[in-house]
Amino acid sequence: MNESKISLLRLPVRLLCIGWHVAGGVLQMAFLFRFLSPAQKRDRIQAWSQRLLSICGVALQVRGLPPLPCAGGNLLVANHVSWLDIFALNAVMPNRFVAKAEVARWPLVGYLARQTGTLFVARERSGSTQAKVAQAAAILQSGDNLVLFPEGTTSMGDRLLPFKSSFFQAALDRRSAVWPLLCRYVDGGGCLNPNMAYCGDTSLWQSLCLILRQRQGSLVVLDFLPPVPAQGSRRELAEKVYARMADKLAEPVCLVQTTYTATAQEWARAS
Repeated sequence: MNESKISLLRLPVRLLCIGWHVAGGVLQMAFLFRFLSPAQKRDRIQAWSQRLLSICGVALQVRGLPPLPCAGGNLLVANHVSWLDIFALNAVMPNRFVAKAEVARWPLVGYLARQTGTLFVARERSGSTQAKVAQAAAILQSGDNLVLFPEGTTSMGDRLLPFKSSFFQAALDRRSAVWPLLCRYVDGGGCLNPNMAYCGDTSLWQSLCLILRQRQGSLVVLDFLPPVPAQGSRRELAEKVYARMADKLAEPVCLVQTTYTATAQEWARAS
């Protein structure tokens, strides 16, 4: 079969695979998860996320050491490029997330997000922000890690947008470590892959099609930077984390020959 025919089949075949995969995840959440231990749930979420990346043609590279499972209650602060960011992070270690309220209304994916304990926040500033920050602090207090996208929206990944500092207060309230995390989608030459960005007027459907049509796929590089102590004001803390991430973003992406995703058990053994 020639390349033109393969290109025509690539999108529908991958869409079918994703539909089947998402449906399987929904069924697991609805009928199986109630019988599983927290560790078993994390393992299944991790495996499911790894498989989703594979279907999308996205390989994963991890730099630095993420928080160990035995040291929960950390606030992970990441830049936001794609709807795949959440699944890339869960492919390394399942977490809870702060996400925009619209995600809760997405078909199937919204159900999965709700079932995994996502904290949904409206984009518009309102009097409910303080209550949401208190919920975030309670999540950290429970020992779960929480991932925050403080830019409040997505970008092309070539720069950091200004951080909203409200949710850094949750880390200060609980004296939780703050882990800067840089997410970059690159091609085989280490250059940013613009097809992976879900920003501007691009719809979720358009973003999905752009990703699935790619012949060469992409690579998502996750850089876990050293944690920042929860000290000072929330704005000072946000500025310190922003500076570390901006410094890392200024460095070129030097690709290695292999990709690696550590399982939760391997992180535990490392402790």
